[in-house]
Amino acid sequence: MIQVFAAPAVAWRGLLSVHTWIAMKPAGAPRFTRYEVLGFGVANGAPAVRIDRMGPDNYWFGARPQILLDRRGAGVDEIIAQVRAAVASYPYPNSYCPWPGPNSNTFLAHIARQVPELAIQLPSPHPAGPDFNYRFMGSSVFCSPPARVLR
Repeated sequence: MIQVFAAPAVAWRGLLSVHTWIAMKPAGAPRFTRYEVLGFGVANGAPAVRIDRMGPDNYWFGARPQILLDRRGAGVDEIIAQVRAAVASYPYPNSYCPWPGPNSNTFLAHIARQVPELAIQLPSPHPAGPDFNYRFMGSSVFCSPPARVLR
């Protein structure tokens, strides 16, 4: 089973954007694995990509998540393997910036591009960050270039 979730971002950012994540459970697995990108602690050396920080469908700071995708049945385990490879190839594993990115929406957009058969549709209006590309965007007034990426 593959599920993609979205919930309003924390505090005032929830007016403008959502936090997204993906949870997967292969056939016969005892539990889900949740993958997401978070900014908490990144400035202090924590990775941005987090695995199993919370349950697959936990509320996000009091906000009930919306299910954007629910894929089950034949062929899902093969897609799960592709998603895991996409997570491993995410180009910003130690970087986070609410806007313009990279953020949780950049992460889901990367997975969507790597695994097009998922047909992930991020919510409208467009969430902040899905088209972020550090090579083209550089630093922004909101975030400086992540030193761990440049070293």
